[in-house]
Amino acid sequence: MKYTIILFFIFLYPFYSVSQNFFRIELGTDSTYIEFKKAIETDDHSYILGGAKYLYTDSIGGAYLTKLSETGEIIIEKEISIKDSLLMINDLFKTGDNKFMTLTYIWKDTSVYSVRDIIFTEYDYDLNEINEFRIKFPTDTLFIQTEMDVRKNGNELLCFGKCRSIDNYTAYYYMYKMTSEGDSIDFQQLYGKIYDLEITNDGHIFMTGMGFEDLYMTISKLNYNDLSCDSTFDTADIPDIPNMGILLDEKTYLEFITDSTFIFAGIDLQVQMNVTVLDTSFNVLHNTSFGYDYQEFSAKREGLSVLNENEIFIANWDLFTGYGLAKLDSELNILWEKFYTIENEYGFNSILATEDSGCLLLGIKLNNKRMHAVIIKTDNNGNISGTDEEPANVTAHELILYPNPGNEQLNIRTAVQRIGGEFTMYDISGKLVLQQRITQSITEINTQNLPSGTYI
Repeated sequence: MKYTIILFFIFLYPFYSVSQNFFRIELGTDSTYIEFKKAIETDDHSYILGGAKYLYTDSIGGAYLTKLSETGEIIIEKEISIKDSLLMINDLFKTGDNKFMTLTYIWKDTSVYSVRDIIFTEYDYDLNEINEFRIKFPTDTLFIQTEMDVRKNGNELLCFGKCRSIDNYTAYYYMYKMTSEGDSIDFQQLYGKIYDLEITNDGHIFMTGMGFEDLYMTISKLNYNDLSCDSTFDTADIPDIPNMGILLDEKTYLEFITDSTFIFAGIDLQVQMNVTVLDTSFNVLHNTSFGYDYQEFSAKREGLSVLNENEIFIANWDLFTGYGLAKLDSELNILWEKFYTIENEYGFNSILATEDSGCLLLGIKLNNKRMHAVIIKTDNNGNISGTDEEPANVTAHELILYPNPGNEQLNIRTAVQRIGGEFTMYDISGKLVLQQRITQSITEINTQNLPSGTYI
């Protein structure tokens, strides 16, 4: 017999009186598409976001920059358009005092073999353009496919990503080193995936990637001068974490914590988030795994952000419970984990640890089959709810139940800090009908014997 159980949730949380700012906003309309890929924080703690904005009825659109105040109000907007082209800001990064640079794609047409121009533009924090140059690959047989990332190293730029052959459409990965004015220095075509990399002060590149014949992720140490490989670490050698092979379509992240230690993170074959701290000689210092073992996805652009060695943020998302954000210290103790339920959420792009020990999250949701940008700014405890003086809808949870309404089974996803607690369910008259200890991050609740009704 089919029946329905409807749950009303009562989350018992204290109100927080904090000096930090936090907000949640959405940008976009039924006629206007908006998406943000990356963000930076300025010296006055405002936020500059880069992405795209265009009308669904047109075949063209513009790259889009928005500057938000520390409380989420739009200060300045800037749209960049070129006739008969579609533009998208894919990356942005600081270049100096009161300056930053964007990397923008230009699609001249929509054919799959279309060569896409790439523009680097430098702005000040008031979004005034300072300088601009275009680049093309040093070979005419390859073109950029989906993503290009860039890292600044002194007066040079190191780009990396995925490209395709014009002749046979074969995929390749590459590193492209150039001056900050766009002059080519070195180009290396690689035969394995590159997901993330960081440049060290002593002239090395630490890179996460994967060969096409090996399911396991590797971390490689390269010489920055000639892009040659010095050594490689296979993540299958990380102890105490089974199945460290990374799903082929998922992204892994790498970021330095100190000059001699870095953090590596990614979704494994058990669909959990694995996090490891290593030193630059590839000695494993700490490792852990947490999350959801059913339907978890990494952020599309950047799911790891380090403020300092004891404030590390890592995020993921799933189709049932929305965005998940955890804050860890350098020994990978999970300080807190929060879930942000986004109705009709569609994807998750990146996070940015902010100077007030909070975090900025950039995502996407579907509204009437139209994509809207979702921007969440948390405080240092992951909260985005109101205070006694300024109430707001509570959308950050440490426990989520789904599906709701449900039938024969309910699932409880619990934040790490709430494992060991107790779950109780009452009928509408207040009678206790179910009680169960929470011992892991995902708990299944059998509700076959409960009659159809509304429960608390």
